[in-house]
Order: sequence, then C-alpha cells, then structure tokens
Amino acid sequence: LHADYRRRLAELVPHRPEVTAALTDMKDSGWALGAITSGEPATQIRKLHTAQLDHLVDTVITTGASDLCEPRGDLMRKAVEDLDAVPDTEVWMVSDRATDVVGAHTAGLGAIWISRGRTLAPDDPQPESVCETVVEAARWLAASRPM
Repeated sequence: LHADYRRRLAELVPHRPEVTAALTDMKDSGWALGAITSGEPATQIRKLHTAQLDHLVDTVITTGASDLCEPRGDLMRKAVEDLDAVPDTEVWMVSDRATDVVGAHTAGLGAIWISRGRTLAPDDPQPESVCETVVEAARWLAASRPM
C-alpha cells in the first residue's frame, strides 16, 4: 500500500510550463540546477520526470539516500560539491523556512524562500529574498547574477 502511495504521489506532481520555461532560461544562461529534497530518490526522480523538469536538473540529493540533514547544511554542501559550485557565490531557492533557509545559511549559501502566499514570522530564519513563485525567483536570480 505504501509503495502504491509513493508511486501515485509522484504521478500527481503537476507539469507547470512556466516553471519549465523559467528553469530552461536559467540553464541556457549557464546556471547549474540541483534538486534537494526529502524522501526516497526513486520517488523524487519520478516527481521531476512527471513535472518535466528532470532534463534540467544536474544533481538530485535526497534525505532518503543517506544520513544527510537539511538544517545542518549537509544536503546543500553535497549539492554544491556535485555541481562543482562556489558556495559564497551561489543562491538557492527554498520553500521551507525551518529547514531549508537554516540549511542554506549553515552551508554558506544565500536563500530565496518561495512563499506561495505565506508570510514569514519576524523570528523565522530570514532568507536573502522572498519570492511568490519559482518563476519570480528565477527572474530575481537572473537580475541579481553578476555578469
């Protein structure tokens, strides 16, 4: 039953053409993209495939594959390593303030929080930017990237 749930969950991830277009523009501009997520690797890869984003992602790091932990920054550091990136010049899009913003900052990365209509409390970890959507975050990154 649990296996069916995981399979079905991955099948329900929507394809959002505007997100695919925004991330394609980032790739075309030279960005390396990584997906950092909790869960089992096979499920997360199926989600990326269903959303039609798998061809845009250079690495997928999941908590289900190891003992890496988001708040400690382990997942972010592993992605930086896999992407051959420089932490102090990279900014990461995140959506969960409690783990992802803390993890990004612990790893020496900047953080963009995808709010989806939510607001941060004053005592929440504060990202470098708050954007409503992934598309808005991609635009923010493109505008703020040093050339």
